[in-house]
Amino acid sequence: MSRLVLHIGTHKTATTSIQRFLRRNAETLAGRGVWYPGYDLVGAPNHYAHLEIANALSGRSASDPDQARAFLAAVRAGMADHDVTILSAESFYRHVVLPRNGKMPEGVEAYWDARRCYIAQVHDLIGPAEITVVFRRQDDYAQSLYQEHVKVTRIRRGFKTFLKDYWYHFAFLDQVRAWEEVFGPVRVLGFERLRETGDVIGSFCAALGIAADDLPRPAVQNESLPLDLVVMKRLLHGFVPDPEDEDEDPLRRHVLEIARRFGPEDRAALLRRSLFESAARQAEFLDGFMADNRVLGGLAANCPPDAPLFSAR
Repeated sequence: MSRLVLHIGTHKTATTSIQRFLRRNAETLAGRGVWYPGYDLVGAPNHYAHLEIANALSGRSASDPDQARAFLAAVRAGMADHDVTILSAESFYRHVVLPRNGKMPEGVEAYWDARRCYIAQVHDLIGPAEITVVFRRQDDYAQSLYQEHVKVTRIRRGFKTFLKDYWYHFAFLDQVRAWEEVFGPVRVLGFERLRETGDVIGSFCAALGIAADDLPRPAVQNESLPLDLVVMKRLLHGFVPDPEDEDEDPLRRHVLEIARRFGPEDRAALLRRSLFESAARQAEFLDGFMADNRVLGGLAANCPPDAPLFSAR
């Protein structure tokens, strides 16, 4: 029976490396019954991930939602010719159906209503699927996600405000339950356990039942900035004019070049820093998720019975 795997993220769990691996090896994988569809299905340029599809369905993207629907219809029509079909976009994890004003809904209840509408829309377009999500321990994830926001956008809010404004990113169990309501059981994977082998891509493919040990891996993708540079870039956002094209931001280009020039010793020292104001505040943040994380450990496909999803701090 043909399987459709929808890999929904999360961000900062080697998603870019996994996606580039799948795109790079798409032809070989297809010969093994594993299909990683490209946008050429609808006459558009291919991309390593399916981000524009996930974005277009929320109403947030400049992409054509009709083209996104046409792509998913083509995937649904073609998946019967393959054993496994994989769609991958970490933005599936965070999107909602936006109201007419284009702004994120305010309040917890309004957020979850809009979130469930988005998930239901995805199901209407692709039908049954194996939802697969990779989680990284919330305190590590929060810092990595914040540095990514600072790196690729002109965000000016501090880390503490970021945690408050983006609370839904860290509500792992609630996100799983929202997908379960529509798609049934979710495949949960712990990021720490995926990388224990030193081969996150291989561990991920093995969890999906895909033979890929012999295929070439891409170079490490989308590395995090040292936190000192994160703080520096955020402060500079208030002094350097916003670029017309965010992808051509000269500030980002210069900061990435500085990061590239750090030697291993400098980078190792800087990576020991924390965005949390104190170890106690970091512990308090993580402790707020402990009950949910114990439940997630029981759901995780790559955790031994009765083992926690994440290691202790």
